[in-house]
Amino acid sequence: MGPPALRPALPRYDTLENLGPDRMIVANGDSIGSGGPERMPCNWFQTHENVMDPFHVFVLHSNFSTSQFHALMDIRPEISWELTEHGVCSYQIRAMPDGNTFRRVTEVVLPNIRIVADPFVRQMGPGNSVAWTLPIDDTNTRIFTVYHFPSDQPVPRLTRNPMYGGKTWFELDAEGHQRFPGDFEAQVGQGAVTWHSEEHLATSDRGIALFRRRFRQAVEDATAGRDPLNVVRGGEAVVRVRAGNFVVDKTAAE
Repeated sequence: MGPPALRPALPRYDTLENLGPDRMIVANGDSIGSGGPERMPCNWFQTHENVMDPFHVFVLHSNFSTSQFHALMDIRPEISWELTEHGVCSYQIRAMPDGNTFRRVTEVVLPNIRIVADPFVRQMGPGNSVAWTLPIDDTNTRIFTVYHFPSDQPVPRLTRNPMYGGKTWFELDAEGHQRFPGDFEAQVGQGAVTWHSEEHLATSDRGIALFRRRFRQAVEDATAGRDPLNVVRGGEAVVRVRAGNFVVDKTAAE
């Protein structure tokens, strides 16, 4: 969207590079992070900044109505946030029943990339997906995801998990959506466009505040004709992914 001479480098993500023959790349447009439908009737920002609200995993997805993810998500975490060279990271530390420590990391990469560690914990280690939150217009959003998956297995429809009281989102009626709310209900329930001036942020919202400040700075940079964060010219743009699920052995911690 500008002069060819100023075209930035297309970012690469290390977690999707140099895969072995047992892994394949899958492109998905089902809006995996929506909790249900592929299109969300709300502003993209209230969907995207949800990634920096890890407390909602413990409350909304684990202890409000039913446990929707892995049992480890039911454990209250100690949470911290960090500004990175690409955006913002959240670190969620959980004490496991066996004495080990579960370390879950999620991150946002400006302007609209979300890298979320698998809440079903189907594998340990670095995250295997990168997703883009796409604003269709001011009040409609869709999420596109690229991830690597075992090449010898059929690709599942990840939005069809029976995680809402044993049913998928699409199998619930209106009362079911009230009794087993997920991301769709929490984010769309804020309205088409949420008003930040009406909010009362707390210390648990620090990650959201960090992301908003960093995004506001990027908007100001672009408006002033400066390159915003993550625009690279004249070279390669490689993003080192921090997100993932990790176990710290209790003996190593000692």
